[in-house]
Amino acid sequence: MAFPIKVSHVLAIGLTAGVAFYMLGGTTMLSGQGPIDPDNPVRASDNAADDPELFAVRARDFTAQERPNVLVMRGRTEADASVMVSAETGGRVVEVAVQEGQQVAAGAMLCRLDEAARQASVTQARAALAQAEVELNAAQSLASEGFGAQNRVPALQAAYDAAQSGLEQAELDLTRTTITAPIDGLVQLPLADVGTQLAPGALCATLLDTDPLVITGQVSERDIGALSVGMTADVGLVTGETATGEVSFISATAESETRTFRVNIDIPNPDGVLRGGVTAEARIALPFTDGHLVPLSTLKLDDNGNIGVSLLDENNVVSFQPVTILGDETSAAWVAGLPNEARVIVVGQDYVVPGQEVAVTLVEDGILQTSQAPVSGSSEEGATQ
Repeated sequence: MAFPIKVSHVLAIGLTAGVAFYMLGGTTMLSGQGPIDPDNPVRASDNAADDPELFAVRARDFTAQERPNVLVMRGRTEADASVMVSAETGGRVVEVAVQEGQQVAAGAMLCRLDEAARQASVTQARAALAQAEVELNAAQSLASEGFGAQNRVPALQAAYDAAQSGLEQAELDLTRTTITAPIDGLVQLPLADVGTQLAPGALCATLLDTDPLVITGQVSERDIGALSVGMTADVGLVTGETATGEVSFISATAESETRTFRVNIDIPNPDGVLRGGVTAEARIALPFTDGHLVPLSTLKLDDNGNIGVSLLDENNVVSFQPVTILGDETSAAWVAGLPNEARVIVVGQDYVVPGQEVAVTLVEDGILQTSQAPVSGSSEEGATQ
């Protein structure tokens, strides 16, 4: 039984065959752009490119300039010294002359111990010294007249010296019943209470020396060589205060775990308004360095993982130049390692290889910040970019 062939079926079969033939013989285009082949790169239609057979890029000339060089160190403030003032003799506390948070000067009384026992010791020592002096004088007088043994005088002289030393010790113990501040400082807890029995070495008060206040932070081994004692630092505290300090100490040995060096910065604090234990940031001004400020989009990696930029010589031949990043800003990076005058590819750098000759369109400030392949455009558009 034969089936009739409809005209619509013939047309459908013909259209399907035509589309299949077209797809097998041409290049598929998606969204108006074909695949990017590294061996046959996209040609730029920008009229600024003189040779249509060369891959078109955009480049910009950069000149080395002085870069303000600042090392930022973060740390915490702390007192220059923390002194635990202890009793040098034993006794009961009868007076505490300071309170927590009070600023005291060196020599000010902190605590006073009961003097009765020490005063009695002084009286007893004076009596012993007087007795020893009488006995020594009598023995010397008799010995000079030939009535006493000559060997008795040295023994009595030794007893006199011992009695004199005992009196001096008793008088010293009496003065030690008044405990004074060895430094200017801020009184902190712990603090002795009235009525407490203090043994020699027991704590009377704690003093913090907050002038100068010290900022302690860590600096990496890469940056430590740029620092030296005496450098000036602008300091900002998280509490809002600002001050100017000076580098006072640089550790000679790095921390084994972090490979960083401890650095101290002293900041004046004569009125004690700056507090210890506060997060701080110090900006240390270093000598100016020469560098190039290039767009972040120009940075790329070579096959070995080195970071750098694509340069052009006088013949528009591409080369890869490794760089060292000195610092970054919002959309640009300071780099070192480029010649003083450098022509850097700013658009199309990801589609060229060293040794390749390209067609170049030079641009000024306000370049297109992209690392994609150059787009087609009129000569007027290329001139304005």
